[in-house]
Amino acid sequence: MKEISNKKRTLAVVILLVLSAASMSALVVFGIIGIQVSKSVPTAAYDMKSEIQYILNFIEDPLYNENNMEFGEGYITKYINNLDLTFLYGFNCDNATDINGNYSATALLEATYNDKDLIWKKEYQIVPQTEFKSVQATKSISLPLSEYINFIKTLQQNTGVTTSVKLTVNYLVNTSAVIAGEPVNESSESTLIIPITGDVMVMGGNPVSEQSKAVESAVLRELVPKRQSLIASIVLLVLLTSALLYLFTLTKGVESNPIQRELNNIFKKYNSRIVELHHDNHTADSETICVKSFRDLLLIADEMKKPIFKNNSEDYIDTEFYVFDEGKTYLFNTGFFNDLLGKKDENSLGDMKISLQD
Repeated sequence: MKEISNKKRTLAVVILLVLSAASMSALVVFGIIGIQVSKSVPTAAYDMKSEIQYILNFIEDPLYNENNMEFGEGYITKYINNLDLTFLYGFNCDNATDINGNYSATALLEATYNDKDLIWKKEYQIVPQTEFKSVQATKSISLPLSEYINFIKTLQQNTGVTTSVKLTVNYLVNTSAVIAGEPVNESSESTLIIPITGDVMVMGGNPVSEQSKAVESAVLRELVPKRQSLIASIVLLVLLTSALLYLFTLTKGVESNPIQRELNNIFKKYNSRIVELHHDNHTADSETICVKSFRDLLLIADEMKKPIFKNNSEDYIDTEFYVFDEGKTYLFNTGFFNDLLGKKDENSLGDMKISLQD
């Protein structure tokens, strides 16, 4: 049975018991019972939609009117007089209260050269910011396209620079409401892009913007026990239990020897200054003192500030090193290595050690 000091054995038992209790708790909580976590679930859904509707008005011309010609996606620019725009917005939610917001619209003229370099731009506020407090909003205006086109032609004639110009109508709606007790703030933006310098006008952009969202609330729900956590807790608990059984059955607590404790403290604090003698020395009173290693001889030389002398030998195994001091000779012989090799396990307290002090 292995002997361990009572202090270390008791400390190991306490640590293992604490870890075992933690593992058992984890096994029960995560692997068997499960815990409750916060999970967001939708409680109220809402939809919103902003849209720009347009109707083109043409100049009177017998060859180009809605009575004798079917229109496609493009329109001949020279026959367009103006553009009627209708801005629509709708908000749909059964549980919404305190609905309010505002909308506005702008028209931006942008001139580019070679279809990439911006030359100039000019913005018009076609619908000022308007407040509303309902689930629907509608605003209709007439956009004077012919005036914009004539302005561009005059500018090109005066400058002599031909550019490509597009008109971007931007419709922005901001809405706030209280849904299922939660404040909601949303924005919706629709755009209509109109090239007005070409021979044919083709509408583009994103005139319809739709969004569907939901208000979520945190709900506590029971978490299904995790198999991985269960297995890990069981494995850890088995290992800790095995360690406890080992301590209780295969180890024995003993009180440490006070002399041994004191020696250990001495070696721990002053080992760098202790010189170990060779086991053939029986007293420190002899004129020649054999030390156990060259390190011990070097320590003596450093403490006494003496040189180390070497005695050359034909046999390197019998090389000797000396330190002389007032009738005392300190000796290390390489032949001592043979003793060390033959007595690796010898570490008894019978080996004499002396501490050299200044």
